[in-house]
Amino acid sequence: MVESNARPAIAKSPLSVILLADCAEEARAGCIAAWQRFLQDKQIPYELILVEEVAHDAAGASPPLVPIQDAKRVWVAFGSGAGTLLRAGMAAATCPLVFYTRLAEPFEPHDLQKLLDLIDQVDLVTGYRVQGQAPAWYRWVGGVWRGLVWLFLGLTVEPCEGRVRGPGWGRRLLARWIFGVRVHDPACVFRLCRRDSLQRIVLQCEGPFVHEELLAKANFLGLWMTEAPVSWNPEAGARGGQKASQSPCTCREIWELFRRPTFSVQAGASELANEHSAAAPAPRPG
Repeated sequence: MVESNARPAIAKSPLSVILLADCAEEARAGCIAAWQRFLQDKQIPYELILVEEVAHDAAGASPPLVPIQDAKRVWVAFGSGAGTLLRAGMAAATCPLVFYTRLAEPFEPHDLQKLLDLIDQVDLVTGYRVQGQAPAWYRWVGGVWRGLVWLFLGLTVEPCEGRVRGPGWGRRLLARWIFGVRVHDPACVFRLCRRDSLQRIVLQCEGPFVHEELLAKANFLGLWMTEAPVSWNPEAGARGGQKASQSPCTCREIWELFRRPTFSVQAGASELANEHSAAAPAPRPG
């Protein structure tokens, strides 16, 4: 756990829950109902935002959609990437706290409480996927690795509560060693943020690397973040898989992100004003 500056308590504030509907149609209803039950039991104000792709017919009309009670629906064009879905969901969020996840992932809604318990101390909390108890050899290798990192780099790496699982090892290494994102599982799409912090970040990527991009830019802007373990059991909770229509993670967009990262106009104007103020000559007397 990182040591943080004092921040306004926000854990009990209204919550925007963004569900990225990138799974099969038949799997959505059960997932959405589980999230609604959890949020109603929490008895905190919330808005549920379902972001989904809609295909248009030859006449340009959308097919009829089954209504979902107490949910705000946001539609993007069929074939949109993960970045488009996430940007659309965040643009629709209005509450001080913003949480988002993918319906295709076998996450459990009750793990959101772990993130809420930490958000008062930081700007962003991200999950890392664990499955069961880590074996002894895994814990031993992790201890050796943390010792070497501390010895040669002077960095303290917090131990995992379990064995990190899930796809995306290549993206994890890329996020850690190229973009400096020092969390266990930057590809984990289970994330809680303060909305005012998100307004400083412009998401560029269209593919799934957009989730690592968010952490990288938050880190660059000096936002405080921490992480919490979340259960991940694909055998017990298959969601029908991610839609094939979504764009993959491409080297070209990652390279463009590395060369020309974009931030909000407000943040840029503030930084330029500070630089101009620091560089301005002192007024001459008399």
